Amino acid sequence: MWNLDGAECHYHDSTMPRVTEMPASSPSFPHPTRTFSSECSSCSSSVGTLDIYDLSSAYVRAKYTIPGDAASMPSWQTCHLLCSKIMSRLLAAELVRKVDAYYYGKTNDLRTGMVLLLTAHRRLEGWVQADVSLADGTLISSAFALCVPKPTQESRVRSLASPIAFKDPQIQPTTNDFRFPFAKPIRKPSPPPDDF
Repeated sequence: MWNLDGAECHYHDSTMPRVTEMPASSPSFPHPTRTFSSECSSCSSSVGTLDIYDLSSAYVRAKYTIPGDAASMPSWQTCHLLCSKIMSRLLAAELVRKVDAYYYGKTNDLRTGMVLLLTAHRRLEGWVQADVSLADGTLISSAFALCVPKPTQESRVRSLASPIAFKDPQIQPTTNDFRFPFAKPIRKPSPPPDDF
């Protein structure tokens, strides 16, 4: 149980500004049919370059020093761009299906000349996580991306549908041999016993 008797509570009216439209330089997350790195190329000029110091197939670590022009953007937007940029190093041949981004700081936490540490690493199968933290290790932003391998030209993506493809000329329908896999077996009535 939390001891709330000695806790100080300061209430003040801090109205949040309402956002009526997204900023013009706000990045959009990748469309599922495109690769993550192609979408991220548009944000590379507004963020600058990353100083990558540790790179493997499973993770990337980089440092980023905030330039003067990036300090004018809101902190959440800078972190959003940095997460997408560091993730693009791992997701060269994969499609991004879903991205969740979280910002834990205040509106204008980032200042010119601050050094940020960026990490991106693969989590469970198909998941990539990116973190942005201050030089002292304080986490200020995270992003999680659900990825799938990019289909090749030869492979055909099929959705889960009826087990019989009636329109596909290459597949011959086998309606006589088809049995529903979860059906109960049909039992014929047994003859009465001859014990009478």
